[in-house]
Amino acid sequence: MNTIKTTTITESNDLRHSFTIVKGNQRTKIKIRLNDECKNGHEDFSITADVDEKNDRGMWREYMGGCCHEHILSLRPDLAPFVALHLSDCTGYPMHGMENAFYWFAGFNNVGEKYHGGSGSDGKSPEKCREIFTEHIRATPEQVAAIVEANPRTKEELQATLEDMGFPAQWKREAQSAIAQLEAWTGKTFVSQATRGGYKPLTDEVRAVIKERRESGYYSPEQTAARDEAARIARKEKRIAAVKMEHESALAKLNNKTAVALLLAEYFDGDSNVIYYDHTGELSFNWSTCNRLHTREEFDAFSLWAADKLPAGLACKWNDAPKRY
Repeated sequence: MNTIKTTTITESNDLRHSFTIVKGNQRTKIKIRLNDECKNGHEDFSITADVDEKNDRGMWREYMGGCCHEHILSLRPDLAPFVALHLSDCTGYPMHGMENAFYWFAGFNNVGEKYHGGSGSDGKSPEKCREIFTEHIRATPEQVAAIVEANPRTKEELQATLEDMGFPAQWKREAQSAIAQLEAWTGKTFVSQATRGGYKPLTDEVRAVIKERRESGYYSPEQTAARDEAARIARKEKRIAAVKMEHESALAKLNNKTAVALLLAEYFDGDSNVIYYDHTGELSFNWSTCNRLHTREEFDAFSLWAADKLPAGLACKWNDAPKRY
């Protein structure tokens, strides 16, 4: 008699748990997961909810869903750690951690960035940028005040500040605590199978540059103001140069168009089946079905006559007949 052995799989990189809470006429299913649901090579935390409401006939209807974090916390305040970790990876590193952190940090600190959380028509207020930054890196108001005091001016400098303050270790502890809770709920042991992502510390070379800058007074108010002013002047000069270049290009096109129009008026008696394309610099013969087609001999004669009269870079193009689309 053959005996079939069964094993219990306790290790997984896919932990899921849910709660269903009925309160009043609402039924809320809270779903927590840590897995690679997006198939992007790393496991992320997520906490969402599906909320149904009971109508007058006693039937449940979909009411709302998704990241209803305020609603979730109103029912289960103890799930706040999972709300804070939403979209962070299994090491606790926030999604697009340093990029998003600097984007929002620049929104309430003048670091010379053109695009940040406070820029554009839908830019947030400095207060809102500070709030989002605080939530993104999961910091206390005191920690944010210390970061501002350190006066980081670039993404790398901000990362160095966060590393010096122990944020990567803090993020990891928060993730490990949440993982332990999920393991207790699911009865599984989390084992990551991530192939990408995760926090990448600054290299020694980058840190050496930052250290040298700090010691040399690079971050002093005077030098910072001087660099900001130089950057402002450079941006202004770049805009002026772009306007002048655009003007010169438009003027050259207009001059060529005028010169071609005068040549055509001089050579042909009346309308001609010739068009000038200023984006290609071509005089195209026989482009229209509305006018008489020119013969090849007429094209060759015009090309010979206009050879030393056309603006530099312009060419004549022969078509047997108009293109049909």
